[in-house]
Amino acid sequence: MKNNEAKHIYKNITEILKMITDASKFRIPLVLFKSVLDAFPTLINIFIMKSVLDIGSKGSNLMSLLGVIGISAFLYITIALYNAWFNQKFKVHSDLCIKEHLQSVVYSKIPQIDLEAYDSTEFYTSYTKAVKEINNRAISVLETLSTILSNFISLIGVASIILYLQSELILFVIMYVVLSTFIASRKTKVVYQADMAQIDDNRKMDYVSRIFYLKDYIKDLKVFNFYTYFINCFKEVIKNLHIIKKDFENKFLFYDFIQNILQVVFVLAMITFLGIKLFFKQITVGSFAGLLNSAQSLGNAIQQTFTFFPDMIQHSMYIDNIKELLDYKSKIETTTHGKKTDRNKHVHVIELQNVSYRYTDTSNNVINNVNLTIKSGGTVAIVGYNGAGKTTLIKNIVRLYDPTNGKISMDGTNYKEYEISALRSMFGIVFQDFQCFATSIADNILLRKLETPEDEKLVWDALHISGLAEKVKSLPKGIQSVLTKEFDEDGVILSGGEIQKLAIARVFAQNYPIIILDEPTSALDPISEFELFNRIKEISKEKILIIISHRLYAIRNMDKIIYFEKGEIKECGNHESLIKKNRRYAEMYYTQCD
Repeated sequence: MKNNEAKHIYKNITEILKMITDASKFRIPLVLFKSVLDAFPTLINIFIMKSVLDIGSKGSNLMSLLGVIGISAFLYITIALYNAWFNQKFKVHSDLCIKEHLQSVVYSKIPQIDLEAYDSTEFYTSYTKAVKEINNRAISVLETLSTILSNFISLIGVASIILYLQSELILFVIMYVVLSTFIASRKTKVVYQADMAQIDDNRKMDYVSRIFYLKDYIKDLKVFNFYTYFINCFKEVIKNLHIIKKDFENKFLFYDFIQNILQVVFVLAMITFLGIKLFFKQITVGSFAGLLNSAQSLGNAIQQTFTFFPDMIQHSMYIDNIKELLDYKSKIETTTHGKKTDRNKHVHVIELQNVSYRYTDTSNNVINNVNLTIKSGGTVAIVGYNGAGKTTLIKNIVRLYDPTNGKISMDGTNYKEYEISALRSMFGIVFQDFQCFATSIADNILLRKLETPEDEKLVWDALHISGLAEKVKSLPKGIQSVLTKEFDEDGVILSGGEIQKLAIARVFAQNYPIIILDEPTSALDPISEFELFNRIKEISKEKILIIISHRLYAIRNMDKIIYFEKGEIKECGNHESLIKKNRRYAEMYYTQCD
């Protein structure tokens, strides 16, 4: 292992241990103490074997034998009691504290990650691994350190016994340690190379695993029988891993063989040496047994000690994922300083000036040189075919993305001058891929706990606006009905259209000055959609209202209709004026309505 790699691993392990200490300050000291105690059984066994055989062969009195057994029993009971307390009392609560702290660190970081980062495959893969791994990985690091410390103490203790009883044997020990260290260092490099070679295939395997357990994918997998495709993908990954492992298996086989042969040679050499000593009565039977047991224990301790290096390499690789997440520097989400604004404030105008946007690592703009002024009191509909850039435009307007070029301002103030959470608080938005959560209808609408009668009135008013009130009234628990059966067997399953109405209610439960609806009614029938849009338009007279829809019949009464194509505004006007122009909007309208 190169010096820089060793320093990197040391730094990673140190950082995760600091996080563990922040969560449970006594965990590491008590783990270290446990490691010391765990090393004692090996030494006690050697002590018992030597003492009992020496007492028996010399014909010493029974009290000596009982004394040895009594001392050993006391030590064993002490170790057993501590381990029971540690595992069943302290560790249980400590694990929960560590989980709470580490997951909170990750969860609190997630809101600071720009949406744009999720478009990066590499970052998203590291991100999902970090979220999934951080708690288990921290505990695994502790367990590895505990094991290695225990083995190391055993190694020192056994070597001391050998040195005390038969100092000549220390030459065997030194030779064995040197050769084992050399072989282990060579093997560690191969382990690291093998881990690096498998990264991409392991990422693919993780993706396939998510496909099969995430609910969002199940319907498509079932309907289109897409299981076979991903099963084949999984098999292909396994096939690649077989190839990679074959590339390294001979090296692993060689090093394992050498390590095992070295251990056998060491033990046989010890047996031969001690056998000669016993034959010439230069050592006692107890010393022979104790030293032989010491030699075998020493070999096992040394062999296990050198698993430390590949384990730490693996831990460090996962910690890199966690650090990439925690070290992420946001361009947008960390805008915590800036101009404040009040949700109850009236917003007069949003203005886009020469706004262009392209995704990271792409050369073409998704939005290209858009100039648009949206004033309050007038409703705006953005229409166009799929892939035109409509949703990306909305994400820029809400400042989930920053324009690549140009600027967006609200009431004459550049977005970048606002504190980000204050700016976002002005928007009530329904995205086309909105989600409902496995909690009550009221909490889903308020996006917080329902606490007061005023909160309840807000919920019911919003349900009436969205057209979902009658459905909710028919439910036994009303607005306290839990959605989905994820955690409640009596949970309510809403239809696609009802879920869309719930999302719309969420927007109208708060006094947002700017309302944006991105394909919010695609699951509704055309008449319900038309009636809902007219109702929303009436309620939003003093607000800025932006609606994206493919169904032109429903938005023909909007004050301004923008036809968007290839990231550009191609046409703009009300329905009648655009029909008269008889261009792309008119073509799209007649295609739908004929």
